[in-house]
Amino acid sequence: MKTICSWLAEEAGITLGVTSLTSYVSRIRRREAHRRAPTPAPFAARPISEEARPPLACAGTPGVTAGFDPLANLRASQAKNPGFQYRPATAADEKDLI
Repeated sequence: MKTICSWLAEEAGITLGVTSLTSYVSRIRRREAHRRAPTPAPFAARPISEEARPPLACAGTPGVTAGFDPLANLRASQAKNPGFQYRPATAADEKDLI
């Protein structure tokens, strides 16, 4: 960067500091990278075939996988956590007090 700053001062008559040049170069690189990055299509615009769609999790609906549990990941992670688990008191808990 120092060499480029001195070259700009000698050849083009442009005087600027090394930190300013570094800042300008990084801004230009970020802008160029942002322009080159492909923008993903909106979620609704992507066509999904019937075979690629996951099954619905409605109980009693024909064709839905029995035993599907949307909270399976949460329950599994809670079972692995042996630490203190806070559960707020409910009305039933208050009846058990003295």
